[in-house]
Amino acid sequence: MVSSTPTNQQRTNETPTGELLRSLLADIRLVLEREADLARLELTDKGGRLRSAGGLLAGAVVAALLALGTLTASAVLVLARTLPAWVAAMVVGAVLVIGALVLFVVGRSRVRSVGPLAPTGTIQTAREDVAWMRRETERLRTTGSS
Repeated sequence: MVSSTPTNQQRTNETPTGELLRSLLADIRLVLEREADLARLELTDKGGRLRSAGGLLAGAVVAALLALGTLTASAVLVLARTLPAWVAAMVVGAVLVIGALVLFVVGRSRVRSVGPLAPTGTIQTAREDVAWMRRETERLRTTGSS
């Protein structure tokens, strides 16, 4: 028994080339809009993670400045009772620098863990979409010219 429902190949052969191209352009436009939406979502996610890491780095700076302003004087005065004042100041300064470096290293590692800022997932799917569009365009050309 022969089916009366046309196949995709028969529909493609019966559809005018201009209509096929309009349909292809509409599909391309839709794909590009979706890719742009995906890129926006990916950048928003990375931006949120960078904002968190930036907050840690800012916290490190604030903590270092507060510590430098309040604890330095009192620590130096306490150590100056048993050591010369200049040695006491050097010891306190070294401890504060080590604490600030620890905070900096933790914040920097979180910034690096975000990865590249480019929306890599979206770029990959866009490349795949372009390759598909090229294949479909070539297929339509060869189908239309036969």
